[in-house]
Amino acid sequence: MFGSKKPETAPPPAPMSAEPARKTSEIAEGLTVVGELDGEGDVRLDGRLEGNVRCRALVIGRSGELVGRVSAQEVSVEGTVRGDIRATQVTLAASAVVVGDVAHEVLEVAAGARIEGRYSRASADGDAASETKPGAKAEQKLEKRPAVEAPKEPPPRAPQRPLAKPGNGQRPQIVAGASVTTANPPAKPDA
Repeated sequence: MFGSKKPETAPPPAPMSAEPARKTSEIAEGLTVVGELDGEGDVRLDGRLEGNVRCRALVIGRSGELVGRVSAQEVSVEGTVRGDIRATQVTLAASAVVVGDVAHEVLEVAAGARIEGRYSRASADGDAASETKPGAKAEQKLEKRPAVEAPKEPPPRAPQRPLAKPGNGQRPQIVAGASVTTANPPAKPDA
């Protein structure tokens, strides 16, 4: 009675999930890394990275800055990217700044996000996602479209009405867009 203790029961084991827990590598605020990141895991960038990134998912925090290209399945940007993004799913928060082209299948852009570059939809056959597979090259060129050129000739002018002949008592009418030139000034009446 006084000397007996209840046997302690162990907590039940946690259920096993079919998917292993994802591992996330983090580059913390205040840290600068120069070099390339290449892996199958997830990356969170709150510091600065100067180099290309290839991973499964990349989150660039509000204080994060990437100077290089990104190739991933999922990319979420709250900070700054100075380079091209190629991903299956891209999310740009209101605080995001992207200076480069974005190739995507799914794109979500919050009001206020800034981009200096082009958006292009990657084909569903895996153009964007194919880079995230092991052994794939991290340097895949984005489709380049020809730049729109300004016309070399001025646009045609609107047809003009003939001006009244000087000297017949009528004043010349000026038509919008027309220039008035008189070859012979009207004759002065003899006094």
